[in-house]
Amino acid sequence: MKKILLLTLFLTSGIILSSAQKIIKEATFDPSGKAKITNLKEVQIDKANNQITLYFLTKSTAKKMKAEVLYFDLDFNFIKSDNLEDDFEKIKEKYHLTFSLNFCPESKEPLLSVERVPFTDQTVFKKGYIENYFNWTTFLCDNRFHIEEKVKPKGDDGERIKLINYWSNNDIERYLRQVSYNTYGYYSITTTVQTGGMGSKWVMKGDAGDVVFMGIVIETKMAAKDPNLGKKYTIQRFGIANLSKISEKPLEFPVQAAPIFHKFMTNGNQAYIFNRIDGKYEFVEIDFDGNTVRRYVKDTPTDGMWIIDDLLELDNGDIVIAGNVAKAKINPSIPGFCVAPGYINSTLESNAYKSRGYQVMIVGKNGIDNLTFNPIADFKTTFVMIDGEKKGKPYAGGRITVGDMFQTKSNDIIISGQKKNSKGQMLDIVAFYFDKTGKLVSNFATPMRKKNKYNQFTPTMQTFKNAIDTKDVYWTIYEVAGAKQYGETARTLYTPRIAKINSGGKKVETFIVPGGGDYYLDDNFPLNYVDDHTFIFIGSNRSGKELWFSKVHFD
Repeated sequence: MKKILLLTLFLTSGIILSSAQKIIKEATFDPSGKAKITNLKEVQIDKANNQITLYFLTKSTAKKMKAEVLYFDLDFNFIKSDNLEDDFEKIKEKYHLTFSLNFCPESKEPLLSVERVPFTDQTVFKKGYIENYFNWTTFLCDNRFHIEEKVKPKGDDGERIKLINYWSNNDIERYLRQVSYNTYGYYSITTTVQTGGMGSKWVMKGDAGDVVFMGIVIETKMAAKDPNLGKKYTIQRFGIANLSKISEKPLEFPVQAAPIFHKFMTNGNQAYIFNRIDGKYEFVEIDFDGNTVRRYVKDTPTDGMWIIDDLLELDNGDIVIAGNVAKAKINPSIPGFCVAPGYINSTLESNAYKSRGYQVMIVGKNGIDNLTFNPIADFKTTFVMIDGEKKGKPYAGGRITVGDMFQTKSNDIIISGQKKNSKGQMLDIVAFYFDKTGKLVSNFATPMRKKNKYNQFTPTMQTFKNAIDTKDVYWTIYEVAGAKQYGETARTLYTPRIAKINSGGKKVETFIVPGGGDYYLDDNFPLNYVDDHTFIFIGSNRSGKELWFSKVHFD
């Protein structure tokens, strides 16, 4: 093993801020064996025994494996190394490993895809399975959805039901989008089954459970001639195994209403926002049986289009819904106003860059508690320059791609994201600080440090963490500094930086940069929990050979 190099940063270094986040110690290590960041398969941290263990898979067959194991103490001093070679199941049991050797499994597990038919917007169920294969271009396991059967759901309204969205109770999230949070708040997104490019399909298990979909009912063959256009919706539940209808329940409105946003909630329900032509918003929460759990109406503060960015569920059960308000209006005289979700989305997107302001709705247990409109002018007067930076500019309108929505200990709300232009290119990273009513308190902006072709169209991940002993908040940005695209060393190159937002949102302290921007986080184990105050970043240099550790403390 080559010598370990300690990069300890002391409190007097000037990089560390008093009463803030601190880089306690950094180190690099250059192993002499085959261990490198791209074959790191597991990290185990044992605080009680002051040890961190890294397992690097160096060779494997269907049943056996070779691994190089490196042991360090929690100050990154090298302890020893092991070379493991045996039956994988024996090693897995002995060392309590969680990863699998079956990187490209062959399976014909029955799956179901629910899709909207182009041009008609009708629902269609597609049964099939995932066909796995080894992609010799990327040298990775790839997959595609093989369709065996297509079924159109039958009902009294037949083809006059146009799909809005659907959800299921049989692990659709496992296939669709898994979001896992550790104690720090860093999240990772894993897509288990997804074909590439424009042909992407989201699927669920096809032999168990139920699927529910929301659709708009068109009473005539020609939507433009329907006198009740946008007033009648239906929620239908189907058994997945035989695609038989279990229940159907109506959702009706006194006037035309268009669904401008929906999101799957942690309780298994769906939340919707409808834009009504009588100048009102309607919040509707639907459970898996199609029952209406919550339904509230509120007058709109402006007559512009509300282009909702995201929804945040608070610990007390309240819901925060936020987004940009465009100057344009949805024209209810156009049939697509209610008929085609694709039309609504494209209309919202095309007008997203002509802004009046930003709007926050807070939905409580008994109604819409607040609906607060913040004009663009307020972002200029409340802008706070981040310490140590000179290039930040206040938000001037337009849609943002949300990185995180967060509630502080003071019940204030922070929404972070990234601006993008009309070409879809990602711009400055921003954060909006609202009080608990949705009123803008301050806003911040920081430019990307390393613009490149990889982060030009990819949103930058961001997370927040409440301080343990104060009401301050830590803001971590994971910027894509580049990528290695092909072969066994393929990986995304993330660089972290962390700043503290003082309680009340009136000050943001200087960003600290673990690794100085010269080391890149591991894709699978970027941030590792030691205790509520202490976390360890793990990564490497660009080649992946020189390992890098950084221990960060939060007050």
